[in-house]
Amino acid sequence: MRVCTSVGCIDVEIFVLFQGIFVAMWVNFKVLTYNRTYHYPWWGQALGMCLAFASMIWIPIIFIYKLASSSGTLSEVCFILLDLILI
Repeated sequence: MRVCTSVGCIDVEIFVLFQGIFVAMWVNFKVLTYNRTYHYPWWGQALGMCLAFASMIWIPIIFIYKLASSSGTLSEVCFILLDLILI
């Protein structure tokens, strides 16, 4: 399935896969080490997580924005936004 917006088309399956990977990263978090001797600093790990999160957060933000800025009842707006998935 594809979600088409004014910017382009996004595969829903890939979005769900990325979100699953991101959640699994937080659930199974372990301190990163190199060769079992060097532990990476906390700020380096936080920077990497922020970079990963920065690219994924925009999809739900745009959905919420379009949901809030569209006219009509909630069920009509959801039908219109979810109808784009079937394109």
